[in-house]
Amino acid sequence: MTPVQQSQVLVCPHCKRKTALPPRNREGKSPNQHYWPTGNVALNLLCNVCRNLSVHSQGMVRPALVESEGLGAPPSVFVRITFGCDQDNCGLPFSLHIRTEAQTTEDELTTWGRSAIATTACSAGHPLGQNSTVISIVRIQ
Repeated sequence: MTPVQQSQVLVCPHCKRKTALPPRNREGKSPNQHYWPTGNVALNLLCNVCRNLSVHSQGMVRPALVESEGLGAPPSVFVRITFGCDQDNCGLPFSLHIRTEAQTTEDELTTWGRSAIATTACSAGHPLGQNSTVISIVRIQ
């Protein structure tokens, strides 16, 4: 039997996969305080199963039982990838998040992110595309 733990999760609206949010503090002492991007109303989540991008608000966070990372299971990490808009003189950032295996390379993350943002726009309304520059890749937990 796979061990489970209580976590705060977001659910992919496409495939119903639960993605556990990391705790706000690194020690995980307060499981009810989950990570949320500072100053943002929404969190853009790239599902690690169906690779669809969805937008979530804090009101969509739910407690749920999720499988614990145990012996034999690869460790996972929650990652924020930030792209810059590639339209002339714009450069506004667009961030997405994904939970994936810890050994996933930055090239893989960039490829997945660029594929996902092809259907989105920056906050100025410019469509994002395959030429969007990666500003940062941050492994949160």
